[in-house]
Amino acid sequence: MRIKVLIVDDEKLIREGLIKIIERIDDKYEIIGEAKNGLEALEKIKKLTPDLAIIDIKMPTMDGLELLKKINQENIK
Repeated sequence: MRIKVLIVDDEKLIREGLIKIIERIDDKYEIIGEAKNGLEALEKIKKLTPDLAIIDIKMPTMDGLELLKKINQENIK
């Protein structure tokens, strides 16, 4: 079983680094996307339905904590 992963961070180098690290850990992880802020991440979470999202706390537009509140409010699974 593959685990679908979404990477959320406003810094491109961090996103790229996390992707490389995760890809090296185990081939059971599949990077299905990345987002640069919480608003973009919310749309991608709804569309791509990741199993795991690695989310930065401090980001522009919508931070990681606001994103988690939205996910809970909208009952996104």
